[in-house]
Amino acid sequence: MTEHLKEIYTEMCRRVGTNLSEVDLTEKNWYQKYRWPIKEELSFRDWLLNYLETNPEAIDAIVSVGIIRHVDKKKMATEFASYFGWDHLIETEQSKN
Repeated sequence: MTEHLKEIYTEMCRRVGTNLSEVDLTEKNWYQKYRWPIKEELSFRDWLLNYLETNPEAIDAIVSVGIIRHVDKKKMATEFASYFGWDHLIETEQSKN
């Protein structure tokens, strides 16, 4: 895993109260282990867009995971969060937290 991917996944984990070391990214459906509210995903997308703009070499790291091939950074951030982000909390789960 590149340092950029590590930084991105670390930020994702931080947003759901865990550490990257506690998530096995090789496990099938690893992204279903935690959930985040849609507004948290949107905030993460903004963070990722900023990260890509300030670290252009991170684009190659995201492309290396295989699914995302956009050059447009905003689309790249959106698709990364959609494909690799946590599942969403449903409305009733959000109101309990």
